[in-house]
Parts: sequence; C-alpha cells; structure tokens
Amino acid sequence: MKLLPIFIGLLLPIHLAGQYAIRGTVRLDSTWERTVYLSLIPDLEDMFRCSEHLIMAKSDIRDDGQFVLRGNIFPERPHLVRIHVNKKGDPPATLVIGGKDENHCFLALDKDSRLQLKPATEGLFDHFSVTQDPRNQALYTIDSLRTYFAAIDTAFSSIAYKNMVQKEQAATLLAFADSCRFLLPALYAVQHADWGINRQELQSARARIAERFSYHPYLQGIIPLPVANNTRPALWGGMLVLLVLIGGVLTLILQRPPAAFKDLSPQERKILYHLHTGKTNKEIAGELHIEPSTVKSHVYSIYQKLNISSRKEVVKFKRWIDGE
Repeated sequence: MKLLPIFIGLLLPIHLAGQYAIRGTVRLDSTWERTVYLSLIPDLEDMFRCSEHLIMAKSDIRDDGQFVLRGNIFPERPHLVRIHVNKKGDPPATLVIGGKDENHCFLALDKDSRLQLKPATEGLFDHFSVTQDPRNQALYTIDSLRTYFAAIDTAFSSIAYKNMVQKEQAATLLAFADSCRFLLPALYAVQHADWGINRQELQSARARIAERFSYHPYLQGIIPLPVANNTRPALWGGMLVLLVLIGGVLTLILQRPPAAFKDLSPQERKILYHLHTGKTNKEIAGELHIEPSTVKSHVYSIYQKLNISSRKEVVKFKRWIDGE
C-alpha cells in the first residue's frame, strides 16, 4: 500500500483534496478473512489483474459484516475500482473468478464519492447495488444483463444456440453503451461485449464513446469517429492513412512471441487446447474432471498471460497448441 502513490503517480494525476468513502455489508463465513480491499483499475485491460501494488485502501470487516473504505488519494478523473475479500491463507491480492465464491465487484468512484452498497441478494458481491449514484446504478444494470444472458446460455447445449445468445448479449451491451450518458458504464459495457462480434465492432463502439466524452485515461489511444464533411477530402485521406498506420502498429503489438505461451501452466495448456477445439467451459470441466468455475478462473488467467480478450484470439497460438 505504501508503494501505491509512487506506482500510480507515474501514470495518473493524483488529487489529494476531498475524501471518498464506500460503506457496505458483506456476509462472510469462517473461511474468509475479515478484511476488504480496494484496488484502482488504471486501465480496462487490467480489470482482472490483481496486485498488491494496485491496492489503495483496506478495511476491517465487523462481526455484522459492515465495512467502510475511505481515502483522500485518488486520480483527478473518475475511475473504475475493484473491491474484494480473500479466503484465509490466500495472499491479499487474490481473485476468484466465477462460481459461488467469486470474491469481487467493480464500482465507479471519484475523489468525492460517498457510496452506500446494499447487501448482496446472493453470493458475496453478486448483483451489488449502490443507492443514489447513477453511474453505479448503470453498472448494476450491465451486470444484471450479463447474469440474464449467462442463465440463458447455460440452458442450451447446442453451440449454434450458444453463439446466438452470445451475439445477442454483445448487441444488447453495445446498444446500452451507445445510449449511456456516463463514460465508465459505457466503457464497462463494451469491455464485456467481446463474444460473438469482431474486434472492429468493438473498436468502433469505443470510438463512438470517445466522440461523446471528454478526455479520460481510459480513452488514450482511441480515435473518435470523424465528423462527416464532404468538402474536405484531403482530411479524410489523411485520416484513412493514419488509421491504416495505427492498424499496422496495433497488429505488430498484438503479435505475441512463443515466450507468452510458455508462461502457461500444464493445466492451462490443456484448457487452451480445448478452447482451441471449440469446447465450452462445461465441456472442458467434464473432460478434465474439474468444476466449471475452476475452468472459468483458468480461462481468465490464460487471457491475462497471453494478453487476449476472447476465444477467437486463441487461434494466434495455433502453431504452439498443435505442437504440444
């Protein structure tokens, strides 16, 4: 925690005035530590990256489950933050992704926020709700949509139907992002709309957001959609060349060397192979005799290590998967 001002100070302007506060209740049994942690999300690609250097505050959890997280060091602009708890014996920076023991949730926070979290109806933070804060109410709506589509997806065994559900989820989230009047929920919706659509659609959605909102660190590198102007063909030609150059640079950046693949554990390599063959998490769990929630956790770990965001991108590592 002592390293946080140094770490974030290299990346983001920091406000020392004002004080944020998050109050809530979490129901824990005896297997959980009685501490809740608050981490800043400096970049949307780091949403599921957990590090002690990102933890900016922590609080004891009372016997009745109540806690208060507060601080007076925060970036100038609102950011997403993550709160989490951890099992006894686990390091403080531990995320559980999927299943009944999923131990975290995301919130929109600024330096003056005063958030009151309603107790979760199920799980630890599942379907969290924040009173009198429209940005976090929008995040709640997005998570509710994701839960709804996940329930439908589970009901189908056919790959074709699952793909249809995933595409419908993506379209719904993108439509929500286009109509949302808050930057963080709009980007959050796009970030979770990576099933069933191509990268160009996601980039276009982010560009539309960048066109609507003022500068934010999350928008760095995103080019807003140009305003139509038929009287300035030279400008359009210049923009086209610029987009082509940026696309070429991004393509080079996104090419991953074999070293990234070698970082995977033996179990992660097995799961990556099954992802490559098109199996669902449930099917992979059956093949490897593990829980679907464990598969989901491994999938997120694989995405982080390989720096990818969807199953479609697994094909980048085909030559090393086939060579196993």
